[in-house]
Amino acid sequence: MYAINRLPGISVETVHPPAVDALPRMDVAAFVGFASRGPVHRPVAIDSVAAFAAVFGGDLALVRDGLRAEIVKGALAPAVRGFFSNGGRLCWVIRVARSAALEASWRGVSAGALAAEMTAHVASTGQFIVPGMLAVSGDGSGLTAAVAEAGSLGSWSDHLRVSARIERNNFTFLSQGATATGFRFSAPRGSQDGDLIELSAPDSQTRAYARIVGIADGRADAEWCGAFQDIADALADREGTAQLVGEPLLHKASFGVKGRAHLRFAATVPSGLEPGRWLRCLVDSDEIVLRLETVSESAVTGDAWAVARTPALPPPPVLAARVSVALRVDDGNETSVSGPFALTPDHSESWWRNLGDDAFYAARPTVQASQRSLLAAVERDRLNPPDAWLPLGLDDNWSAALGASKEKRTALERDGLSKFDRELFLDPALAELRTVTLATEADRLRDLGARQLFGIHGTFAIGSGANFNEASMIAVPDAIHPGWDLRKNEEVLQPNPDAVSPAHWFDHRGPCAVVPANVSLAAPDASRFLDCTTRELLRPVFVPFGGPQPTGQIVLSWTASEPDAIYRLEEAGHADFAGATTVWRGAETTHTVHAGREGIYYYRVSAELGGEVSEASTIAVLVRDSVWIGRRPEDFVKGSEAELLAIHRAVLRLCASSGELFAVLCLPRDFGAREAIAYVSQLARWRNGFGDIHAFDTNERRALSYGAVYHPWLASPSGSTTDPKLVTAPPDGTVAGTFATMAIRRGAWIAPANIVIQDIVALSPAIVEGDRLALDTARINLVRRDARGFLVLDADTLSDEREWRQINVRRLMSLLRRTAIRRGSSYLFEPNGDVLQRAIERGFSQMLDDFVRRGAFSGRTSADSYRIMVAPTRADREAGRLIVEIAVAPSQPMRFVTLRLAQQGERFTVAEER
Repeated sequence: MYAINRLPGISVETVHPPAVDALPRMDVAAFVGFASRGPVHRPVAIDSVAAFAAVFGGDLALVRDGLRAEIVKGALAPAVRGFFSNGGRLCWVIRVARSAALEASWRGVSAGALAAEMTAHVASTGQFIVPGMLAVSGDGSGLTAAVAEAGSLGSWSDHLRVSARIERNNFTFLSQGATATGFRFSAPRGSQDGDLIELSAPDSQTRAYARIVGIADGRADAEWCGAFQDIADALADREGTAQLVGEPLLHKASFGVKGRAHLRFAATVPSGLEPGRWLRCLVDSDEIVLRLETVSESAVTGDAWAVARTPALPPPPVLAARVSVALRVDDGNETSVSGPFALTPDHSESWWRNLGDDAFYAARPTVQASQRSLLAAVERDRLNPPDAWLPLGLDDNWSAALGASKEKRTALERDGLSKFDRELFLDPALAELRTVTLATEADRLRDLGARQLFGIHGTFAIGSGANFNEASMIAVPDAIHPGWDLRKNEEVLQPNPDAVSPAHWFDHRGPCAVVPANVSLAAPDASRFLDCTTRELLRPVFVPFGGPQPTGQIVLSWTASEPDAIYRLEEAGHADFAGATTVWRGAETTHTVHAGREGIYYYRVSAELGGEVSEASTIAVLVRDSVWIGRRPEDFVKGSEAELLAIHRAVLRLCASSGELFAVLCLPRDFGAREAIAYVSQLARWRNGFGDIHAFDTNERRALSYGAVYHPWLASPSGSTTDPKLVTAPPDGTVAGTFATMAIRRGAWIAPANIVIQDIVALSPAIVEGDRLALDTARINLVRRDARGFLVLDADTLSDEREWRQINVRRLMSLLRRTAIRRGSSYLFEPNGDVLQRAIERGFSQMLDDFVRRGAFSGRTSADSYRIMVAPTRADREAGRLIVEIAVAPSQPMRFVTLRLAQQGERFTVAEER
């Protein structure tokens, strides 16, 4: 080795300046409420309205208003929009729903042990049969349907439609021996364990599938996954049974060949048959799979294969390819494509590595939404995946699209919101705990028990591992709903149009043909002289709906008539089809209509071919904007008010226990001054001795300073050009935005009031001038209107203690707590002596002097603004304990407020002196 000679020169080293010791953030909010999609009970960081929509969707329609002819929508989305439009920059969002884990925790059982009656209100995930795909397992269960599920819980996926396409990477197949269990071949470049190999023969539908289980020295070992043989005319005139793949019901059928496999049922076609799905047929001892392509009233057609009992290599020359699948999801507005995915679980890009939102955000709460997928692998399949998915019915073109599997439960039930009570918002292990023990138990459950916290208590997990919670405000906008009930069933008048037979069914074609009076035929009258082309077309039959349909887009489907038939769809507002209008003509067997309002819509479809018109099929569609109806204000007072009190008290206890959050609370929309004052009086009541066992006790009196109530609701434009209605929502999200604005501009010690609220055009309900004094006395912060616009001129907490009446005082103390924790944590494990004492006094003095310069304290000098007392006793030093007391005078006339900082070993705590 020769030494490298370097020329003399200058070495430049970059020295970064020390980080600025900025104050902790006090502009971050936490929102807990209802969303249409997204992870459940997991906090997710959101930095814009667009980011919220990408993760949690848009406005969530809940129920029909019991008083107004409108739909009640979830308050979470408007709250987040109000937060960002009024100055907010970052928030954490927790979607709540009655998930299986939450219900099991409340009932004290495991999620798998929930009884049927316990799951009636539990949220579920939309299930999708992947068209053209079969799943095969080596456990003896045979072929089943390939199923994917929506990325998150809820009914949001009902309108999605899924199609698939195969992607082949062809290679030259060189076999090195085959057995009954598999074969060995020369591995093409890029092969890896888990690749699915498709083998076929030219000019034949015969196919075999195998997965690579090992690669060494350029040779790959593969295990059979299944083989399928082209049946050609083998089905002609044979009897057997058929069933949808993955379902137990058997149906008698006869088989034949009309260009493709043709199957005619002994009865009408079973429900659930759609192009792209599979039938499993048993004909004598043969097992046959048939991919549906057309579905008529009593028959289906499609490609069919016989399942080989013993897989084997196709005859040479063998066509070979490594195969994967891409999925396309259409949500009605745009189409997204994901993949390609490998089709065996051992592959590094396996479909079963595609996680749903809950699993996706469990470890990555701030991952960008663009990395998520609308569809995910079913949870049970991720735990126990099949051997492979076989793309037997796919080619290079996109398959027919399939929608979500039909559900009997209503959308609100599948959203996990049909049963509205405190259980939606609270963790069962923490719901009844008092302030003094709440934070400690939450830490134990999260850290030691490794358990997810539910509802509002999920905020304990925000910024987990940091010195303090990143959020400093919390709002629960959806807690104020009065609850809801199912609407009563309504009788629907069935369609009864007058049957009119074509004139040429009675006579030859032409202008002189006349229909006899009061005569209707089910088929052409063969006893008369008719044109030789006169015949009866097969009647298309509507696929029935399972119940009322929501307003908006409704997909009508019907069975096929005859090849090349054109379908005419008519709509009417009456059962006799008087005044019916043609809304569509085309060759498809589905059409989407728009039902913009509630009512009963009548539809009629008929087929047309060669001058013939089939008998019409009719259907009545009951359209309801919701099958649930909200309770009236009088019902709220009788039952739901106790639920709201429990939630608001739990939020205040959460804030006081953590010492870091401030609760922005609101009231139901229909509360007038009298109802608002009565409710806040109950909420702010604390008992000294006997009384309401759920009210705050003497030791929790200070918890009332951790929250404020705002009223009334705010009306803002929807922002939609197609639906320009005003959106009315609780004020908590908007007010939280003004909190953030004030914290950013001037500091958390400035009262968050006298700030013009953006994007507001009205209040609901309007507050009478004469009621304002009583509401102010009750410590309710009113949103008002003056010449500048809409704004809040009050900043009162719920506390009846004079020192804690102002919001800015509580927020200042929370900021001091955060700052003290950050600075005090640097002294952990330092020798507990005089040097440490002087360092603490100097360090905290510098910190508090900065607050004095910023105007956070009322005193003109440091001596007038704060005091620091560090006087450890001998016993404290021997016990490894150090106590620091800081007394400050906030920027308003009041007594000194004392913070007590305690360090012992590796623990550092901050508490207010009571």
